[in-house]
Amino acid sequence: MYILAKDLLGSFEKETNISTRVLATFPGTELHGLMYRNVMFSDLAQPFLDAKHVTTSMGTGLVHTSYAHGNDDFRMAMKRGEKVHCFVDEQGCYTRDLGHELEGKNVLAEGNEFVLRMFQKHVVHEHAYKHQYPYDWRTKQVLFIMQKSFLVMKVLEGPRILRYRCGKNIVEIFVC
Repeated sequence: MYILAKDLLGSFEKETNISTRVLATFPGTELHGLMYRNVMFSDLAQPFLDAKHVTTSMGTGLVHTSYAHGNDDFRMAMKRGEKVHCFVDEQGCYTRDLGHELEGKNVLAEGNEFVLRMFQKHVVHEHAYKHQYPYDWRTKQVLFIMQKSFLVMKVLEGPRILRYRCGKNIVEIFVC
């Protein structure tokens, strides 16, 4: 049994070549307060969340949320008072927090392939989709968005060089 937006039923059947049978209809607001289990964190029930940025223009009407990796998702976390944890390090690789199998794998390369293999047995339909990632204008590389803590300071004395540790990196800042 699957949940999808009524407005997308026709396009879902056409795209997947799967015929469906509607068992019930209800407004999406009735999902509010209910929990589900996803494939990656099957031991942890997660809430259905209402979000204005989710539309019925394509897909199923349901999307995943990753608080540390998108502006809309991050704002949703702040609104809900949720803790935001990033599972990606400064080099763009998964941390151990998601398990030893993913640790050290680049999220846009071998890490992505590994996650797709993890989900494969749960896939109903597969089609080519090009994410619209932002790109760096100089390097032409994909910019991976991630939440980071940052330092804000008020300079009370004259010019100086400040050094502080940020993960594995030491950052030097000239403050004047």
